[in-house]
Amino acid sequence: MHDERFQAEVQQRFAAADANADGQLSREEAQAAAPRIYEHFEILDANDDGAVTLAELQQLRDPALMRQRILERVRAADRNGDGKLDLAEVQASLPGMAVHFAQLDRDHDGYLTPDDFAGMGGF
Repeated sequence: MHDERFQAEVQQRFAAADANADGQLSREEAQAAAPRIYEHFEILDANDDGAVTLAELQQLRDPALMRQRILERVRAADRNGDGKLDLAEVQASLPGMAVHFAQLDRDHDGYLTPDDFAGMGGF
């Protein structure tokens, strides 16, 4: 029962944020009405089409899948191939996350690494 209520709430919030009612949230719609989705837009947009759908959100209810998606995006954003992201790389590739760089950098070394995302399930 709790899961059904949660799903209904997600659908309701999604519909409210979907200003043009096209069944997907653009970056602009997310920024205006769904800040948590905007913060993690690049992670949630599984197919890189510039929009987040309910189906993409549903896929990420699995913590292992969420971690895998995060790690894939971190690797893709690592432009110099050093295995870690500095603030400039995050700003360029993951702008929604850039505003939370200091919070995400759990060991405060000035870089985001896979270890900084350890234990993260969903958003």
